Amino acid sequence: MVVVLGLLVALRALLGVALFSALAWIWFVGHFVKAEVVFSGSPAKAGLPKPLIDRISSYQPVVSFGWLSLVLFNVAHIQEHRWMLFAGSLFLGAFMLIIGGWRQLAKGENKLPAVALFFLGESKVWGTYGAYMTPAFRNGVYVFHVAGASFFHYLGSHAYGRERTHDRWLGIAPILAVNVVLVTLGWAVAAGRPEELLSLVLTPVLGVGWFTLWVAVHLAASDILPVWKQIASSRA
Repeated sequence: MVVVLGLLVALRALLGVALFSALAWIWFVGHFVKAEVVFSGSPAKAGLPKPLIDRISSYQPVVSFGWLSLVLFNVAHIQEHRWMLFAGSLFLGAFMLIIGGWRQLAKGENKLPAVALFFLGESKVWGTYGAYMTPAFRNGVYVFHVAGASFFHYLGSHAYGRERTHDRWLGIAPILAVNVVLVTLGWAVAAGRPEELLSLVLTPVLGVGWFTLWVAVHLAASDILPVWKQIASSRA
C-alpha cells in the first residue's frame, strides 16, 4: 500500500487534481456497483456463478457516470455539438437496455439499469444547460452527485456490516462521533493559516484538495485485499 500510495501521488501530480479526481470518482462508482450487487444478494454471494450478461450490465452505471463526467465538464467541447451529446446518450441507453437492462428492470432484479438511465438523462439536461453554467456551478453539480452516491454507499456499507457482525462500533452513535471529530479537524485545518503546525501536518490528510487521493487509496486497498487474501491462503 505504501508503493500504491506513492504511485497515486505521482499520478495526481502528472494528471492534475481535476482529472485525477474525476477518474477517482468514476473508479468509485465501480466499487459502489459491486457493493450494491453484494448487498442485494447476488448469485456470486450465494456461491453461484454469475451470468456474463449480468456481469456486463452491472457496470452500466459506471459507463453512464463516465459519460456524465465527460459531458458535464465539456470534454472535447461536446456541449457545442448537440447532435453528438443527444446521439451518444440515446445510443448508450438503448445499448444498455438491449444487453440485459430491460430484462432486469422488467423482472425487478435490481435497480442498476435505472440508475444508469438516470445518469444518461442528466447528461442531456446538464449538457444542454452547460452554456449557462459557471465553473463553480458545474463543480457543485458534480460534487452533489458524488456526495449523494457516497452517503448512500457508506451508510449501506455500515448497515450491511452491522447486520452481519453486530459490531457496536458500526452503530449510529460511534459513526456520528467519528464524523464530528473529523469535520471539526477539517474545519480547523481550513480555517487555520498555512504556516500553522496543525495545517502543515493535517492538510495532506484532511485538506479538500487531497480528499480524492485518499478515496483512491481506499479503492486500491479494497481491490488489493482479495488478491492478498488469496496469496496468504495459498501460502498457508
